[in-house]
Amino acid sequence: METTLNDVKLAVGEQQVDVTIHGGARVLLCDEMIEYIASHRNQYLLGNSHFMLVSIPENSKVHHINAWLLALLNMEIIPIISEVETHRQLFTKPEQLLEWVDKGILIQCNMASFNHSNANYHRAIELYRNGLIHFFGTGYCNESDVQAHQGYVEAISKLDSTYKKDLLPNIHLNERDLLADRTFYPTVPSSWVGQKSNFLTRLFGFTL
Repeated sequence: METTLNDVKLAVGEQQVDVTIHGGARVLLCDEMIEYIASHRNQYLLGNSHFMLVSIPENSKVHHINAWLLALLNMEIIPIISEVETHRQLFTKPEQLLEWVDKGILIQCNMASFNHSNANYHRAIELYRNGLIHFFGTGYCNESDVQAHQGYVEAISKLDSTYKKDLLPNIHLNERDLLADRTFYPTVPSSWVGQKSNFLTRLFGFTL
């Protein structure tokens, strides 16, 4: 991975692009990966910090996810769970999300999920309303995604204005703290705000 990172930095330098490239990866959690990280702790950390961006296998059981996250915390690694809004099962008992953040675990949400036509839109809004978005992922795959970026920013800015929140400025502060390797503890609401997924949601995969 280090070789790839150096190649990217070299290419960016040759093109004289004004951007800073930081090392890191998105790590797919499983029992074997936790064992690997235990003996290769620094390999996948973000920007020489003690933060790690992690992803969850589809349809993972919550108790498995909890065990993986706690194992990382025990290694003094702060997990940032990527694209939480794409995992429907985490919203059947959203108090678990509050508990994780209370322990210092952080949440990343994909900016594209704030598009009204996105399948994960309502769950992204729930995360927003509960103050449980600490970082944004772009999820960019092609040029049209990049061109849509400003639209996502405008949509989130409108939410900030409507709900009297400061999500975008706060995320910039979080990014700064991450790169400076400073631990921070976001505010956690005392209870979940919004509708929980019910039995029919879990059974058939839709929201009533």
